[in-house]
Amino acid sequence: MRKLGIPVLNSLDTLEWNSSKRYLLEIEAQGFPVISGHILEKGLKVSCSDIFANIPSDVFVVKPLVSGGAKNTLKIAKKDWRNYESQVQTLVDEEAYLVQPFVKEVQEVGEYSLIFFNGKFSHAVLKTPANQDFRVQHYFGGTIQKIEP
Repeated sequence: MRKLGIPVLNSLDTLEWNSSKRYLLEIEAQGFPVISGHILEKGLKVSCSDIFANIPSDVFVVKPLVSGGAKNTLKIAKKDWRNYESQVQTLVDEEAYLVQPFVKEVQEVGEYSLIFFNGKFSHAVLKTPANQDFRVQHYFGGTIQKIEP
């Protein structure tokens, strides 16, 4: 963004910080409850024992640290991890990933987003996945509806 000179309303430092899901670990380190996860750094060997030790879950979501739209996002049961190990390693060879515990409420209920501008509440939406999916994006069959929180 800096190199392109695209005008933005928020500071570029804030936009860059927020573009990587790494901020979730920073928020967690400050004592706030978040679904943070475990980072798989680009190019390093993926260790399922590290993942299993750091994330107490039977199902995981693996997603790029910087992405949108559920690009290369996988849902993997712990018991099936070995079946996905080489695929995950191939992905991590190209970019850093975040492994999080799967939150079944996202699949069953959806994902709430409350939008604020200049510290003032604007609106809220509920993003709901298609039946039998966990991704809320419309191109995976998800829907978005305005809600009153």
